[in-house]
Formats: sequence, structure tokens, C-alpha cells
Amino acid sequence: MVDRGSRLLAKSRIDGRELSLADHCLDTETAAVAIFSGRALESWCRFFRLTNPAAFVRDLRVACLFHDLGKANADFQAAITQQTHDQAIRHEHLSGLVLCLDSVQQWIRASGCDYDAVVAAVLSHHAKASGYSRDDFYWARPDGRPPIRTLLTHDECRVILQRVGSVLGSAPPGPLPSDPWPSGVWTDAWNAGLDAATEVDPPPDDEFCSRRNHLLAVKAATVAADAVASGLWREQRDLVGFLAGSLHRPALTGARIRADIIERRVQHLRAAGKWQDWSDFQKAADTVELRSAIVAGCGSGKTLFAWRWAAAAADKESIGSVIFLYPTRATATEGFRDYVAWAPETDASLLTGTATLDLEGMASNPVESTRNKKYEDEADARLFALASWKRTYFSATLDQFLSFLEHGYSGLCLLPQLADSALVIDEVHSLDRHLFARLVALLTHFRGPILLMSATLPRERLEVLTSLGVRIFPDAGERPRFADLVSEEDRPRYTLARCRDRDSALAAALASDAAGPRSTLWVVNTVKRCQALVSQLRAKGLDPLVYHSRFTARDRRARHRDVVAAFQAAVGKRWAVTTQVCEMSLDLDADRLVSEDAPLTALIQRLGRANRSRSRHRDFRAEVLTYVPEDANPYAHEDGGREALVATGLFCADHDGCELGQAHLAHAMSSDKYAPRLCMPQASAGFLSGGWFATARPLRGEDDDRDVRCVLSTDLNAGLGVRGMPGDSEPLDAWIINVPRRFVLSLKQKGQEVAADRPPWMARARLHIADGSRYDPNLGFLLIDQV
Repeated sequence: MVDRGSRLLAKSRIDGRELSLADHCLDTETAAVAIFSGRALESWCRFFRLTNPAAFVRDLRVACLFHDLGKANADFQAAITQQTHDQAIRHEHLSGLVLCLDSVQQWIRASGCDYDAVVAAVLSHHAKASGYSRDDFYWARPDGRPPIRTLLTHDECRVILQRVGSVLGSAPPGPLPSDPWPSGVWTDAWNAGLDAATEVDPPPDDEFCSRRNHLLAVKAATVAADAVASGLWREQRDLVGFLAGSLHRPALTGARIRADIIERRVQHLRAAGKWQDWSDFQKAADTVELRSAIVAGCGSGKTLFAWRWAAAAADKESIGSVIFLYPTRATATEGFRDYVAWAPETDASLLTGTATLDLEGMASNPVESTRNKKYEDEADARLFALASWKRTYFSATLDQFLSFLEHGYSGLCLLPQLADSALVIDEVHSLDRHLFARLVALLTHFRGPILLMSATLPRERLEVLTSLGVRIFPDAGERPRFADLVSEEDRPRYTLARCRDRDSALAAALASDAAGPRSTLWVVNTVKRCQALVSQLRAKGLDPLVYHSRFTARDRRARHRDVVAAFQAAVGKRWAVTTQVCEMSLDLDADRLVSEDAPLTALIQRLGRANRSRSRHRDFRAEVLTYVPEDANPYAHEDGGREALVATGLFCADHDGCELGQAHLAHAMSSDKYAPRLCMPQASAGFLSGGWFATARPLRGEDDDRDVRCVLSTDLNAGLGVRGMPGDSEPLDAWIINVPRRFVLSLKQKGQEVAADRPPWMARARLHIADGSRYDPNLGFLLIDQV
């Protein structure tokens, strides 16, 4: 038990150091004021479209002071001293109840504060508070245990309230109740809070609302301030020094972007004989609007266009960083290696779920941009997401920065950096309906320099983007100005042949090879058919490379490297069999593409893996063979997926024997016959509609329960220890693989009474054990019985 007069702790002791509750709440307020000042405050207000910065800072300070007040209870104090004590109520839930006491509520409202913004920030700063009774984090749910003693009359709580009073300019009300929880006074506060929460009637997600954005700005800033105060105390770092070397650095300039990235990349291309000059299309990046979407074919130089656009943006707006976001880890890694890595190592950052593994791979097999550079700092790494505040240039997956839209903690911690950036989002065509709705939410409610990039976009998406004030560049009237771009897009690159099925496609490819072997990329829509095709090709005496999503991360990286290297080789013609993961992640130039039908946007991306290089003779045509897949998976699970496959089949049948270029494909995308109209989603995101509450969800939608994150039983038996690492070398990420549920040994399957036991560290990491006997490092996790 904790005496009223003893010190209340906010954190567990570290090496004998203690942090009192009052000190932590005051430190968090101090951090909030320090973080959100100068350019950081200006960028935050620009991003959230706030018109009253002073009101934002005031409400943020109040929220930070209240955020951990609920730790003043005997249960929490026992938990951080005994480490194993289970708590009856989450501390932020009790903090929220304090704010719903009638006297406290009246005090805050009378001061002019936005009461809802303060309560929402306090309740949701761990994204574990829900207003739905069936949710795991239902606010202040009694669990039937005996009441716990509250310590809200403690001197430290009075210090916190007095500080709130100084911020509000009015004395706090009388003492807080000493009643245990649960009890009548807290039940009354809870009922009042539930009523007040339902009165926060948010407008539709696709409508901007200044008051909602104020609430969201306070919610997100409270998370960041708490993370900074906690992390710097844990690591014994100085607040002023940390901010001066990170978020409060001088604004980024166009000249610096050109020197750090653009000029070094161009010099490298020139030395490799791959550079001629800036195209007229790329030069136009200097004058394109700060809210634009670039739609241009593969190989048109969009990425360098984007970097020129970012340099121009830095000269027009005050920004601190440039962030490139990609849909996949592989494309983010390529973007880092080819562009971001040219910057000084202290400025460059790769943020993906397997970044540590990929950076280690670059260190052991460096290219010119990464040679002799160390991108990770062990001391900074202990600050987790906050360590990224020191960086200037980012290549990352969408999830890393945009997860804030679903209350992702890391994304919220990174939000001050995102708000202070020029943002580029590549491969927009690949976003599914769910992710595109999140993008629409970002564009609807938040502001800042943003460039979207894609080779193609369905007309419905172009219409949505245009309605949101996004400039589509170049439009139909501008395109003729860019003779180089038009010439590339009009140039025939492919000869299309329509085949009846997989067997006839294979026969056609082998017959064509009689005149001379061709490097062949074969793309199918499922891993199971990929592995079946490998078996068929081996029976024909071929030895294809394999690349798909069901490898461990370390083997997937190796297979990716093998495929790219094989297609870059000057001698020898290889075959590779892949799934749709190739559409963005494989930077290769095949002589022949064989593909199952896929939605036209996906097929166009696959075509971009063939006859890609400008160094080829203009008369060369890549051979393209297409056929109807055995079934509609995985597109059958998508809205309009089956219709899209039928439409692609019509396109391929109608163009059998035709020569095609990117202009032909773009025209097809605007046709109802070949690209059926889809129902476009409205803006939606949990961050927008949460009100007082917040529960973190995956940015890409709920996890598919057919797949489970696993470690192979063979790897576990070979020494994957309790630390989650094999031996002393590779990180745990290297050994993780997504496996269909039916092959998971540590889950009870139908008709199976005993499941394999997981070590405790695996349970904490939410990992399971998969049948390692079904795994081959060159073929992946086998979904068929024999290859």
C-alpha cells in the first residue's frame, strides 16, 4: 500500500532513478510548449488548418498536465513497483473520469478551453480507450475486483492542479474525491462522461470541420509530448538539445536538396552512361503546384521529377524534411538505395518493418550510395520513433507515417515530422479501396506540400483527386508540350499475344525461344499457382528463379537480389516466376512477359517490367503473352475484382497481335469496356471519427485472419532463442513469415487437440510456429505437396 504522504511515481525506477508523477506531468507540459514553437508550431497549424495557435497551445498544456493524473491510485503504484501486479483500471481511464467530475468540467469549460479536446487527448493518449461496451478497452469498465484506493488528494496531485490553474488563469476547484474506484462518485462521473462523449457529434468524414481538427491536433500533440518527456527522461537526454538537433533545425532549402540528393544521383547516372539530360517534363517540376498528382508512364523519370519538385517546394514553403512513401517494403528499400542514401548518413532514413535487416544487407553488399555509411545509431534507436526527428530525408512504407490515421502510436509520434515535410506518395494506383480512402482522408482534412505519383490511374480516382484540389499533371492540354514524354509514351514497346491457358502460353514461349532465348518474367496471381508453375517448368528442363510473398524476410531479400541480378546480367537468359509482388518491387527489364489476367492497372505495372530501358533499340518489342487464370483469386475478394478480370480479358482479346505502347494503355484505362467504373470510397479514418476515444487499428484494414505471422519450427529448433534472435547476428524480423492458418502448429486446428507450445517471447510478440518441413529457401513456404 502507498501512504498519502509518500512520493507518487509516474514510471518504474531505472537504475535507482525515480520520476515523480508531478514531475512527469509538468515535464510533459514543458515538452509540449518547447516542441510546438517556431516553425514546428507553424507547420502543425498548417497541417491541421488551425487558425488559433494560442488556443491550441493552451488546450495542449492542460491535456498534458492531466494526462497521467490517474496514476494516482494504489493499483498503479503497486504495478510499477512490483512489476507483476495487474491493474483494475487503466490510468488514462481514471484521468478521464477526473475530467468528468462536475466541478472539474465546469472549471475547464469556464476558462474558455475546448473541454472535448482536453478529455479526448487525455483519454486516448495510449490509443486504448473505447466508447463501445464490447471492446477490450471499453472506458473504465469495472471487472468485478474489489475497489481500489485513489490517491487524488496527494500533494503531487495538488501541484498538478495548481499548474493547470496557472495556465487557465483561475484557481482549481476544491479537493478531488478520495473515494475508491468504483464507487458512486465515479459512476456519476462516468455516466456524465458517456453522455458528453455522445454529444461530440462529428461531421461526416468527408467534410472539413475546424473544431474537429482542433481536437485532433491536441490529441496527436499530447501523444508526441508524452513520448518526448518519457523518452528523454529514460535516456537522460536534454530537451532543448534534442529539439535543437531535430525538429527545430533550420528549414530545409532547395539548394540543399539539390546538393544532397539530386546532383549526386545525376552524377552517378552520368558515370554509368545512363544520363543524357533533364527532359522538358522533368524540368516542369520546378513550377508544378504544391498539391499535385503526376501521371506518367514507367521509365519517364518520375522519381527525379519528384525530387526536383521537393526542392522547389522547399523554396516556396517552410519545411524541415522530404518524405517518400511507398506501398511496399521492397520499393521503399529501392527508393532509399537509389536516392535517399546519397544524403549524409546522419540525414538519411529507411523506415520499414524490416529496415534493420535491409540496412545490414546494404552494409554487407554496399553500392556507391551506401558505401562506408552507418545509418543507425544505437543511442538514438532507444528513442524509437522520436529518433527519426533528427533525420531529413526518408524512404518509408505508407504504414510508418500514415498509421496516425488509425491511431497508430508510431505514426502519431512521427506526425510533427510529417507536418513539417514535403510529402511524396508513389505507386498510388496500387492502393486498394481501403488505403485509397485513407489517402482521401489525408487530402481532405490536412494541408502541406504533397505530390502523388503513378504510371496510371483509373478515371474515378482522377476525378476524386481533382475534386480535392489536386492538380493532375500533365493534363491532356499540356502533354503535347513535352515532346520527349509523348515520344516515349507513343513508342510501341510490346507485341501482345493472347493465349488460351497456361499450357498454351508455355508452348508459345518455348517455341519463340527456338529463335533465340529471351529473359522471361512470368507473373501469376497466387503463390500456390506460382509454385505449381515452377514444377511444370522444371519438368521442361528449365530452372526458374522464384519470387513471392511467402519467404522469410531474409530469404525474400536474397531472392529479390538474385532475380534483379540475373536480369541485369549481360550474358545468359533466365526465367523468373513471380506473383504480383513484382509489380512495384522488381526493377528489371525483361525481354518477355507472360502473365495471368489481372486488373488493367496491375497488368500495366507488370508490363513496366519489360522493355523498360531507354538504352534498348527503339525497334525492339517485348513479347507479351497473357491468358485466363484458373480462378479469380485474389481479386475475387476485392470490390469489382471479377469484373476487372473480365474487362482485362476483353482488352487482351481485342488487341491480340497488336503492338502497344503506354499511350494505348492509358487510353484503355479511360474506357468503360476495359476499365469498368468503380464506386469510389469517401474519406474515412478512425482518427477522424474517434471523438473522445481512440483504439489503434491497422492502416491497411483489419488483419486477414487467414494469414498468421510465424517463425518456422525448423528455425526455432535451430537456435532461435528467448531473446528472439538466432545466435548473435540477425534481427528477429529476418525470420518472420506469413503463413496460412492451416499450417500453423501453435494454433489449435479443427480436429487437432494439441497445439505446439510457444516460448513466452513469441507469445508477447504475437508470433506463432509454422511447419518448417514445408519450407524451402529457394521456393518459399510450400502450398502444394511437391515442387
